[in-house]
Amino acid sequence: MTKDSIFSQKAFIFDFDGTLVDSMGFWFSEQVRACCGPAEYFAYMKTKYDNEICFKADAGAFLNEVRRRGIPFCIASHTPLSCSYGCYTRLGISGGCSFYISPEDIGSDKHDPRIYLFCAERLGFSPGECAVFEDHPKFAGVAKRAGFFVVGIREKHYADGEEELSHNADILIESYGELYTCPD
Repeated sequence: MTKDSIFSQKAFIFDFDGTLVDSMGFWFSEQVRACCGPAEYFAYMKTKYDNEICFKADAGAFLNEVRRRGIPFCIASHTPLSCSYGCYTRLGISGGCSFYISPEDIGSDKHDPRIYLFCAERLGFSPGECAVFEDHPKFAGVAKRAGFFVVGIREKHYADGEEELSHNADILIESYGELYTCPD
């Protein structure tokens, strides 16, 4: 499969942070590092999701094309929806999204393929019929080994892992605009 045939996949599973939304700069900030535990950094990040975090390059237009083509999609994120809900709704990602799931929902993080397999099953497709969009090099590998087609999204905060991401992804992109031609 090539970039030109991405729309032949029957369903899409998107990671959220660094893949659909440009949030990694906040996650890797001094403010988050200074937080004392998950409750504090999720509270800090919630304000960023509610007010500041925007789409990655061309991700909003790509999602509109996915909706236009009727391709079912979901979110599989390490960030709980209770934290990212403001961004998820403010940017309109929730429109047409089948569901949003995080490790707390299934009791397993993305180091285990169960989150991706659960998504495929719930969407009604086999792993081979689904594309996983992922920026994290290791998680891209988890999805690939589970039989998914993997679109690697370059993320500058994971630049040290780009070789691993390139190895684990079927295709590697900088921007969603590389996957399709925007209608005029």
